[in-house]
Amino acid sequence: MHPSEQPTGTVVSIWRYPVKSMQGEEIDEAAISDRGVLGDRAYAVLDRETGHVASAKHPGKWGALLACRAAFAEPPRPSAPLPAVWITLPDGAVISSAQPDVDRALSRALGRDVALVSRPNLVVATAPDERSFVENGWIGRALEIAPEVRLEVIDPCPRCVVPTLPQGD
Repeated sequence: MHPSEQPTGTVVSIWRYPVKSMQGEEIDEAAISDRGVLGDRAYAVLDRETGHVASAKHPGKWGALLACRAAFAEPPRPSAPLPAVWITLPDGAVISSAQPDVDRALSRALGRDVALVSRPNLVVATAPDERSFVENGWIGRALEIAPEVRLEVIDPCPRCVVPTLPQGD
């Protein structure tokens, strides 16, 4: 951080979401790649009927996705194949992406014919008096999140509806 700059906030937790639109896992540290948190949204659920990736942005069709929780069996490593992911289904059953019947189990849980496919985050506490969407003021600045990690903020982040939908705990 430049000596004349004041901290905007403090990272209080790091979350990774191995499967798009499912609940994720809180992690102690994250490997950062040029695409962000390594392993974040590395998998997705593909609707075989439409060929589209399932999204909890359409809760009428895919609301059950948010009742699933995904966590890597081991942390992903740069330049290594993705490790298996454990998925806790809405009924509490736990399946692995490595098991041969993973697509069948997900299809049963989601009520649609789906396939789990591979697919090509930080919580920041800001000062209590900060305004909403404070991150819009970060555009054109660099954020230092660790001594060796600086993120350049180049564009505003489009808002995703998924964080506003009911999710687990």
